[in-house]
Amino acid sequence: MTTTLTDPPVRHLVLGANLAHLRTRCAVSPVHAAAAARAGTDELFRWESGQAPPPEQALQHLMHLYNQPPELFEVLARWATTTGEDSTPHALLDTAAGWQARLSATELHAVRVRAFSNYSVPALVRSSAYEDNLEQMRSGVLPGLTAEHRWPRPVVTGPHSWKHVDIILDASVLTRPFDVEAGNLEPLADQLKHLVKVAYGELADIRIISTATDYSVDVGDGDLLGLTLPAPPSPTVWVQVTRGSVTYLNGPQGQDHLAAFEKLSRRAETRPASAVLLHEAAARTAREGAEK
Repeated sequence: MTTTLTDPPVRHLVLGANLAHLRTRCAVSPVHAAAAARAGTDELFRWESGQAPPPEQALQHLMHLYNQPPELFEVLARWATTTGEDSTPHALLDTAAGWQARLSATELHAVRVRAFSNYSVPALVRSSAYEDNLEQMRSGVLPGLTAEHRWPRPVVTGPHSWKHVDIILDASVLTRPFDVEAGNLEPLADQLKHLVKVAYGELADIRIISTATDYSVDVGDGDLLGLTLPAPPSPTVWVQVTRGSVTYLNGPQGQDHLAAFEKLSRRAETRPASAVLLHEAAARTAREGAEK
């Protein structure tokens, strides 16, 4: 289920996900957090589920309890009071310092992940060696990949609360080399081996769709990422990442993204991305790399 016009504004959903993540990371019970905020546990649940934003003073108390800097309070307080990008409640642009950590918190809070990529493997399932080499491609949609700019993100093999992980890969992702002239296919081979482990371990439903010419869905280059949050009515926040910011979407644009993903999913089901197919691609890439 995705968000509609009657669902909470996306800024409240992302704010709530961050509050819930901070409380969990600090090992604070709901009773303790509610008491610190001078509120009841029911109110705390409404804040963390994105149904309503906390009052400014309550937010201040929570930031103090979680030992967070004033800069984070300023960002979250702005989300609690402003309407959103272009005066719409269904788009939230985050360009402030620390946006990567806030994105990671939202990702960790999700219970279901939908991801499509026609350029590289989605960030949530990249191997470290593959990620280290992506900077060579110098793409604006692949942020935070160099050591000095990287931020911690959950992956399907790491700690998270995801119950469902649906990944659709464009077939071209499996064959795109990094540095053919230098014969460096090791990063791609490493990534394919990583995907084999993910598929065989049933950590995610990975499927492959034939090349982009076979479908007419405008998702651009990079990830189409949908994060379904645990709060009723299980809203989905769609994420668009650029080199210096992240945009969260729901409402009409969220519905469009869901429709696009479902269309891709129907096409992908005709070409299941079995672990065997991934294994064959990994072996072929390793062989080609050795021959260069």
